[in-house]
This record gives sequence, structure tokens and C-alpha cells, in this order.
Amino acid sequence: MKREFNQVEDFLDDHSFREWVLNEANQRNLFWETWTRKNPEKSAVFLEAKEILLALGNQVSEWDDEDQERLLSSIDQKIDAKEQGGVPVGREPSQYRRWMNWAAILLVLMSGATLAIWTLEPLPEKGEGPLAAVEDQWISNVSGPGEKKRIRLPDGSEVILNSSSEIRYNAGFGKSNRDVFLAGESFFQVAKDSLTPFRVMSGELTTEALGTSFIVKRYEDEEKTQVMLVSGKVKVENENGPGKGNDLLFLSAGEEALLTSVDFKKSQFKAETALLWTKGILYFNDTPFSEAIPILEKWYGVEITISGKGVEELKISGEFINDSLENVLKSICYSFQCKFQISERSVFIQL
Repeated sequence: MKREFNQVEDFLDDHSFREWVLNEANQRNLFWETWTRKNPEKSAVFLEAKEILLALGNQVSEWDDEDQERLLSSIDQKIDAKEQGGVPVGREPSQYRRWMNWAAILLVLMSGATLAIWTLEPLPEKGEGPLAAVEDQWISNVSGPGEKKRIRLPDGSEVILNSSSEIRYNAGFGKSNRDVFLAGESFFQVAKDSLTPFRVMSGELTTEALGTSFIVKRYEDEEKTQVMLVSGKVKVENENGPGKGNDLLFLSAGEEALLTSVDFKKSQFKAETALLWTKGILYFNDTPFSEAIPILEKWYGVEITISGKGVEELKISGEFINDSLENVLKSICYSFQCKFQISERSVFIQL
């Protein structure tokens, strides 16, 4: 059953939340990064719980009834100490007093100018919700429809973005972290750094490497996420997995991790074929026409409409090197005896 987080107690009572806040080296953090992005309306209570844990530091470890009492006692001690300094705090009973105590902790922190900086690193939605204030801390690179872009990151790693893709990383990339958030498809050639892992967050998967090259692919309109390892070794973690050992895969060169709505598994792939798009080569090998259409749409930045029957039975094979959309369609329609028309960004195919 999916757990709801509506009150401060819900966060403080959750082991993974406490571990994530108190342990900076914790790798299982994508759940909370994704959660904050998807639940901006709960950011206030989320921040309140986080600041309490940061104020108490390592006083909180494993969590049971005695720990909850210790937490409240620690809060009371901090409030009492502040009261002795001349700040009065009311002594309301039970639940209301607990809320007053938590609020007082925040006031104590703010009045002393020691309020911890919120250091979450979600992939923020532009201009949406109370988390939009962190937008200026992020660097974004976007490739438009039909465009591919080559990027060099601050740590020396190289990235090739496929069409309609985006990567974002924090301004501290290469210093405090090497975390990248991806939407779409990208090839990563990672610079070696034995101390700072290179991590790519895409959907529910986190791919971690020290020095290697791999492809991560996840478009919003597709129901799968792929990680294809070209060289080296990587660790791929399914952050929403069952946690019974099958939510983590270690890949060697030539292996891919594939996450779908029903499965998370490892298989083989052909690196030379998977990398063709980075060289401007559009490649089909007995590819169903229905699967080729979205590839063509992203590659050329168009919208394709098909009329007629029999599209389910058609398969495409061919290699097109930096070729125009018109030439590709001419080749396809020559094979299938179909007609096509291009009107700006719209394409109509009559079977």
C-alpha cells in the first residue's frame, strides 16, 4: 500500500526520509527528489519535517516510541534554552503544543540566521509551485525536435543529446556532485573520477558510473526506460522497485537494463547499432512501421498521420546517413507503394 505523507509525523516516522535527510552520502534519494517535484502543495510540511531533523542532527537514528519521546524532549530542551534567552513560548497541551514546538524550532533557527539551506536536487518544473525558486541554481541543455546537440560538462564528460531531449544539472556539478537529470535520450561519455560517481536520473531509474560510456533513453510518450552500457560498468537502480534484491542491476559492456510497467530486467544489445544515431545515421532493421513512425517524428521534428489499412503488417529496413525526410519517405513509400505529402511540420502518408 502506498504511504501518504500529509503531516510532519508522517515524514518523521519514515525511515527512508530520516536516512535521506541525515545521510548526505545516501544514494537512495531519487524517491524523495521525485516526490517533492510531484507534490509541490506539500512542500511546507515537507520542509518543516526536514528542518527538524537537520536541527537535531545525529540525535535521530532508528525510530521507535522511545525515539519519538526523545525527539520531543530534544525539541523541548531547545525551546527551553531559547526561553531562558527571553523568547516566551506558550505551553499548550498535546497535539497543538507539538505543532507549536515545531514552529518554534523553525523560528529559533531563523532568528539565529542558521536556517539550513534546502539542498534537494529535484528536476524542477519551470515556474510551477513553491519549488520554482531553485530554478536559477540549475543549468539546462535542450535539443529541439529534429535537433541533436553535443555538450561538454564541467567535469570533462561529453554528452550527445538526441532529438527532443533535455539534461539539467546543478550549478555545483563537478564539485559537490556529478548528478544529471535526463528527459529523452542521451549518450554519456563519462570522465573518470574515482571519488565522485556520475549519476543519471531518468524516470524511476538511477544509473551510476565512475568512468564509462552509456546511453539512457526515456521519453514521456514511451512506456519504457532503457540504459545501454557501451563500455565500463554501471549500477542501475529502480527507485520504485520492491526492494527485495531485484531493484538493482549491475551492467557490463554490451548489456542493457530495461524497465517497463511489468518488468525490470537485463539483456544484451548491439552497441554499434545503438550508437548510430549519434553519428547522424537513421537505422531500421525489420522495424515495425508503427514503431518507426515515432522515431521519424522525433528525428525530423514532424507529426505524421497515416491513413489506410495494413500498417500493422509493414516492417522497415534501411540505413539513412544524414538524409532528408523527403528522401527517407520516398524510399519507404517506394517499398510499400504508398503516397506521402509534407506540409511544413505535418506529414500525411496514404497506404
